[in-house]
Amino acid sequence: MKNVLLPLAAVALASCSPRVDSSLVERLQDTAQVAAVEMPVKKHPAPSNTTIAAVVDSILEAHPDWRQNEIKGERLRAALDSALPRALAINPAALSEIPLQLVATTREGDKYALRFNIYDLGHDYSDDYTLDFLVITHASEAVVERMVERAIYLVRYDPADVAAGVLELPSGERATVSARVSGEYARRVDLGGATIRRASYQRTYRD
Repeated sequence: MKNVLLPLAAVALASCSPRVDSSLVERLQDTAQVAAVEMPVKKHPAPSNTTIAAVVDSILEAHPDWRQNEIKGERLRAALDSALPRALAINPAALSEIPLQLVATTREGDKYALRFNIYDLGHDYSDDYTLDFLVITHASEAVVERMVERAIYLVRYDPADVAAGVLELPSGERATVSARVSGEYARRVDLGGATIRRASYQRTYRD
């Protein structure tokens, strides 16, 4: 199964630029992210009916003046770094609430890393921004051969197997990834990512 390469066209705000520990993050994100500037936000009511979106809403509401200067922008970014851990503390199954699209795979010896993004870049979760983050799962060849690239899944897991804010390959190579806001007026909120070391997958369908 070969990787699916998607275009990357984000306009990152200087005050909320991502911090990375290694090129691993860039290699993984380059195959999995599409900027919201290419896909306008849907104009329909979209209440935050998931734990993660509700946490993001509360953080944005607490930092209404984050565009005022670099210090306040950095405070927002730091707060968004805590969004996934906070959501998982509130609801350990929070990552299973959001349909994820399988966008690429990477072989690591006899294991695979599966890369997922929120389906349709999270347009369904807010009228004010698009929500995004990258999820890496580890899987055997037997699991991967049953998966369908570009298909949409609900990913199930044991909370003990989740590492929020960390992208980790089966080989043990790992890096931390920080949140960022891209586009004018918080059009895209990228929470970085998480790794799920063991998972099961339920295929789902969305309009």
